[in-house]
Amino acid sequence: MIIGCYKLPAGVFSRNADTDVQTDLIILRKRANSEKPSGDSILNVITNKDGLRINEYFEKHPENVLGVLSKGTNAWGEITTVLDDGSFYDKLETAMKKLPKDLFSGKTELKPIETIVSVSDKPRFFEKNGKIYSDDGAGTATQVTNREQTVRDYMAVRDAYKELLNAYELDKFEEDIKPLRDALSKAYDKFYKAHTAITGDGKKKIGNTKCKNNTFLEADADYYLVSGLEYYNAKDGKFEKSALFEKDTLRKKRVTSVDAASDALAVSLNESGHIDFERMKELTGKTETQLVEELKGEIVLTPEGEYVLTDIYLSGNIYEKLEAVKGKSEFKEQQAMLEAVLPTPKDASSITVKLGANYIEPSYIQDFVADILLLQTAKAINSIRQWVAVIPQS
Repeated sequence: MIIGCYKLPAGVFSRNADTDVQTDLIILRKRANSEKPSGDSILNVITNKDGLRINEYFEKHPENVLGVLSKGTNAWGEITTVLDDGSFYDKLETAMKKLPKDLFSGKTELKPIETIVSVSDKPRFFEKNGKIYSDDGAGTATQVTNREQTVRDYMAVRDAYKELLNAYELDKFEEDIKPLRDALSKAYDKFYKAHTAITGDGKKKIGNTKCKNNTFLEADADYYLVSGLEYYNAKDGKFEKSALFEKDTLRKKRVTSVDAASDALAVSLNESGHIDFERMKELTGKTETQLVEELKGEIVLTPEGEYVLTDIYLSGNIYEKLEAVKGKSEFKEQQAMLEAVLPTPKDASSITVKLGANYIEPSYIQDFVADILLLQTAKAINSIRQWVAVIPQS
C-alpha cells in the first residue's frame, strides 16, 4: 500500500553521496487482510498540461514534488526533472509531518538471542571469548549451540591450513613449513576421528558405515578451500588425505637461471610486477648495462630515473611526457619515440560539445545562452550543470 511518494530535486545527494541522479522517495506498507488499496498508482506515466512527462501520482499530488518541475536532458534525450527552488528542506519537513501517525500496527514478538556484530562477506564460523559464532552474512552473528564441537574442530583444520598457506605465500623455508604441515595433519586427523570427513554428506560410506552429514559447514567462506584437503576413494570406499599432507604441492618452483635478457624480464615482471634488475642479474649473470642494451626497444628510461616497459611509456598523457623530455639531449631518443605516437590533433569541426558536460566552465555556458537568446544572464542550478535562463521583465 502506498503511504507516500516524493520527488526530490536533482543533485540533492551530490554532497554526501557524490551523485546527481534524480531520486524519488517511496514509502510503502503491507496491507492488512481486510484493508482496501489506497487507490493511488505509481505505474502510469502521463503528459501534463505543460508538456512534461510525469508519473500520474505526482499529477494528483503536486504537493509531493519537493521543488519545481522542469524539462531537462540526459544521455538518452529529454527528461522531466526537479529543480531546487531553495526551499527543499522546508518542504521535506512539512511532508514528513503529514505522514500518518500509526504506520506500524499489529503485534510482533521478538525472541532474545545472544548476538554480536561481525563483518563478513559470507556466512562463516569464528570464535570470540571462548564461544563459537555463526555469521549470517548480514553483519549479525549468533552463537552456535548445535554441533558446536564439530564446528570448533573444523575451525582448527581451517585455521591450520590457512596458516600453512600464509607461510607458502611468504616463501618460508621448508624447516618452517614442516611444523605447520604436521599441525594441519594432526588437526585433520582429530576431526576425522570424531566427525568423519569434512565433506561427508551422510550418504557416502566409510567401510560399511555411512559418514556423518557435515554439509552445514558449507556456510563457512573457506569451506571449499578446506574441502580440497580430502577426496573420496570410491574403489576403497573411504576418504583419503590429499598429497599436501605428505609433500610440498603448493610452492611455486623458483626459476634459477635463464639465457636471454628478455626471459629475465618476463620472470621479473611475473614475480614482482616491475623491472627488478637485481633479480635479472641473478638470473643471467649479466650486468645492468648489458641487460639494458639487450632490452633496448622493450624498456625505456624515464626522466624520473627509472626504467619502464616501452608500451607503458608510449601510452597515457603523451603530451605531458613529451614536455618532460623535449630539448634534453640525454632523452632525444625518448622524444623521438613520443613524437612518433602523438595523436593527430582534431579541428573544431570534428569536436562535438554537449551542454552540461562537466569539463565546461559555467561561465562559458552563461555567455553562450546570453548571446544566443539575447538575455541578460543565465545561471547554473546544482552541480549537474542544469541551466535556467532568466528573462528580464519588460
